[in-house]
Amino acid sequence: VLKEYGVKATFFVRTNNVHYNPNLLRAIAMDGHAIGCHTNEHVALAVDETGKGVTFRSLDETELATLQADIVESYDILQHVVGDVMVNGRPSLTLLFRPPTLAMSKGGLETVLDCGFTFSVSGYLSTQDYKATSAESLAKKIRTGLRSGSVIVMHMSDNSEYTAAALEIVLSENATKPEEDQVKFARLDDYLVEGYDFG
Repeated sequence: VLKEYGVKATFFVRTNNVHYNPNLLRAIAMDGHAIGCHTNEHVALAVDETGKGVTFRSLDETELATLQADIVESYDILQHVVGDVMVNGRPSLTLLFRPPTLAMSKGGLETVLDCGFTFSVSGYLSTQDYKATSAESLAKKIRTGLRSGSVIVMHMSDNSEYTAAALEIVLSENATKPEEDQVKFARLDDYLVEGYDFG
């Protein structure tokens, strides 16, 4: 669907399943999409103490070491599979990171940056597409996040069965608008570069 509408995106990859189909990741990269890290085993940067997403604590030294080892392993996998992919003179593999569960702590973020990543990216809207009950309802949710500079989080998994159909709806609607009214889509590394102004 992205190829049909000429949309380039950023794929934050959880790498523990890449070995099942590394060619899929290479195909995504070779289509000109950016690849970022989402850890290997989905290790969070903070611990949810209640399991309800309300109270979090920072990682202790052992947990920080586990996080660091996981991040390094994940990036090594990405480097091995797509580190050589260049499209139009640009590398597909980036130094962008997306924290699992979006939980954050100072120590967790410091670990990410110490591993060499330049930006940690959460998102403006998490579609929770893995819970969607129809393409139409998911398309409606995606539309609520379409604005300048927004980062919309979607998933490419067996549980996200309506994501492609919802994207088809949203992107086809966007394509029918006059050019000046269309939402422009781009890789995050088109914007998140050295000297980026958060103001």
